[in-house]
Amino acid sequence: MLKMDPETRYMSLAVVHTGTGGGGEVLLAAACSDGAVRLFSLHESLRRLVLLWESLHHQRCVLSVAPFSLCSPRGTRRQFLCSAATDGRIALWDLTEVVEGAEGLTAAPHSWGECSPCLCVPAHQSGVNSLAVWGSASSECLLLASGGDDGSLTVSRIGVQHNTRDTGGASASLRLLSQTSAPCSHAAPLTALRFLTSDLLATVSVDQRVALWRLCGEGHLRWQGALFSHVADAAGLVVWRDPCSEGGLAMALCGQGLQLLRLLPEELKPPAAQATPDAAGETAPAAQESPDAAGEAAPAVQATPDAAGEAAPAVQATPDAAGEAAPAAQESPDAARETAPAAQESPDAARETAPAAQESPDDAVGSQ
Repeated sequence: MLKMDPETRYMSLAVVHTGTGGGGEVLLAAACSDGAVRLFSLHESLRRLVLLWESLHHQRCVLSVAPFSLCSPRGTRRQFLCSAATDGRIALWDLTEVVEGAEGLTAAPHSWGECSPCLCVPAHQSGVNSLAVWGSASSECLLLASGGDDGSLTVSRIGVQHNTRDTGGASASLRLLSQTSAPCSHAAPLTALRFLTSDLLATVSVDQRVALWRLCGEGHLRWQGALFSHVADAAGLVVWRDPCSEGGLAMALCGQGLQLLRLLPEELKPPAAQATPDAAGETAPAAQESPDAAGEAAPAVQATPDAAGEAAPAVQATPDAAGEAAPAAQESPDAARETAPAAQESPDAARETAPAAQESPDDAVGSQ
């Protein structure tokens, strides 16, 4: 019988598929609140639960686990496990030797000792509540999606390199290729997510929304749509193929209640409404080019005002001509002023005449 600390909470469970499919043995990976990641062997016929492996690498509460497997070019299958804690970091473990030694319970617990993760990925600012992995067993690139308490959705591209040894064994090395994130993807902590297709994800949050996200070829996430859920405090999401709809999917959402949702095949494709805006987006640049062309036409229209501006100067040139006429009119006063001096000269002449008139009296006196 396995004895555990009664204060320890199991935050997440996942079944590790070994590929043997026989003997009634099931491997369970557990995320524990005491900071440990544990792997149990459950044998139903023997009614026995054995602790095979554990690690205290995170040193804080572990919130979620997710297993996946890879197949080398030689056909060797390797088993991996993802674990995430409250520090926002995701650890990836190679548990191949643990799983192989656990077949038939031939190995004693903890016989593999303490191992280190083969890759650590910083993904969130706070706790990581849910993990999902997409990729075929023989693929050289995996997609690791995570949702956190910060309300963001993060997708990490993990590169896989198979290392073949001369002795016949094989190993796989993992590395982070790229990472994209949708900050504030929900108005509350993101609690569950699942891959629907290779480029479509469904996310669930405490805000009672189920959102669909499209992973675009440019490496960024695009919001595709959302619907409100009747389940409060949503905590889990399960997806399977809908038998009632060819190519469709069914989703079960659990929390304070249970809700079943269905997605039709056309809903899993990029909607035409979005393709139209994209086409419209392509048309929009054309439309923007039309404004630009209109902008070019606008300058032409502005050129018309400019031409009008040129005409306006011509019109202004007419006032200028009028202005020139005005100076001409002003020259007329100047001419009038010149005439005025002439008129003033007339009084001077009159004065000159006046002396002449005065001389006449003198002459008159002389004559007297």
